[in-house]
Amino acid sequence: MIVINNYFSGVLKRGIPIYTEELVLQMKKDSMQVCELTCPKVLYPLPAFIHNFLFIFYEQ
Repeated sequence: MIVINNYFSGVLKRGIPIYTEELVLQMKKDSMQVCELTCPKVLYPLPAFIHNFLFIFYEQ
């Protein structure tokens, strides 16, 4: 199983989250088991500086 941290998926609409989502999709097409860790939907409305702070803890 491959675990991918894509915290900003759903929070940011551009950049790395888009590339990571495409990578996960392709890996799943190649029959790999992928677990994608993303930001919980209830936290989407928070300001960017809080997301940056939470990302640090989420990544650990």
